[in-house]
Amino acid sequence: MKTWTLLGRITTGFALLCVVLVGLSALAIVRMREVALAAALLNDRYAVQSATAGALAATASRSALAVDRYERTPEPAVWAETGERLAAAAAALAAAERLGAAYPELQELVTELERTRPAFDHYDGAVRDFGAATESFQAAWAAMGGAGDRVSDALASMLASLEISSQSALARGRTAEEIHDYVKQLRIVGDAARGMAEMRLACWRAVLLGDPAEARRTQEGVAGCVAQLRELRNQLTRQSNIARIDDALGALQIFAQGAETLEQALSARETARAARLAAHAEFSAGAEAIAAKA
Repeated sequence: MKTWTLLGRITTGFALLCVVLVGLSALAIVRMREVALAAALLNDRYAVQSATAGALAATASRSALAVDRYERTPEPAVWAETGERLAAAAAALAAAERLGAAYPELQELVTELERTRPAFDHYDGAVRDFGAATESFQAAWAAMGGAGDRVSDALASMLASLEISSQSALARGRTAEEIHDYVKQLRIVGDAARGMAEMRLACWRAVLLGDPAEARRTQEGVAGCVAQLRELRNQLTRQSNIARIDDALGALQIFAQGAETLEQALSARETARAARLAAHAEFSAGAEAIAAKA
């Protein structure tokens, strides 16, 4: 080193400086590429999160609209659409959960998903309970329609028979006591027929309004009607009229069972409806929070 000239020393030092600068530049380029790649990957992840969250929020809204349509129009086709919407919401939530599992650094997504999953499960169960209760009251209402027709037909036929018998007794000059018995029987049958009409109207109100109290009043009306007809049966002698009474009583039993099922189904439907609305509010809030933080 002592024999180096000044020019040699300067040249060597400059060469070493250039080597160091080249190394630092290469390192900086590598680091910049790594940062750019990481930024691109992070951007892609948040882009995927945004799309996934948007899909989840959209399916949450569409599922609620489908259930609302089913509540207004409880038909099999509408229920099938509701099931499809729920399946789509479940698939969107599962996709978001897979994303959260793949990228745990998306902390806000993972946190919101932990809150949203139980809300969706509760919502899904409440919707299915609502559908089951709706099908139950529809089946009860269909059975009650046929039973109600049987009661009304039997009472109308009996009323006509008693009117003919009373007119015949009057024409034959029967005693006042016999005529009075026919009048009492006609009144009982007439009252039972009017009561049956009122009960059927009460059931219509129960179905249209979704009011279990109306179905409960129907059961009370059936009990009164049964008591009237049993009293009348003890007064009859003609077998054809006794057979009509027995047919009416049998149909009334079916009608009463239907009214009880209707009350239970409407109560269950109302409970499921309240649970459904509360669960959807929580599920929808979670989906919107995920979308807002994406």
